[in-house]
Amino acid sequence: MGKIFRPSSREAKILSRIESSKEYARRKGIESARDHVEPLSNAIAMKLIESHLVETTNKNVLEEEIAKCIKNLSHYHFHGPGSDIRAGQSGMAKMARSARGAKPAYFP
Repeated sequence: MGKIFRPSSREAKILSRIESSKEYARRKGIESARDHVEPLSNAIAMKLIESHLVETTNKNVLEEEIAKCIKNLSHYHFHGPGSDIRAGQSGMAKMARSARGAKPAYFP
């Protein structure tokens, strides 16, 4: 039988600091992505194409779609849920459906 974990106030403070540092790192990562949309979208598009995860005839369209997803991610992060992002669609799935000339290699 597993031990029930009941944190003391000292342990709770430590756990809170860990959670705060994780949240801080997540925010900084999203801010960094927002500040470097163009090089990040270019790097992601190149990696997807080189890894044969996406087949495309036009890399620029794919790069634009990834840039839109990154901008939506930062917009969602700073403005909260219900802002401009459709529920139930992940960014990559939305990108795969809307990119003209690009299709994911793993879908028929």
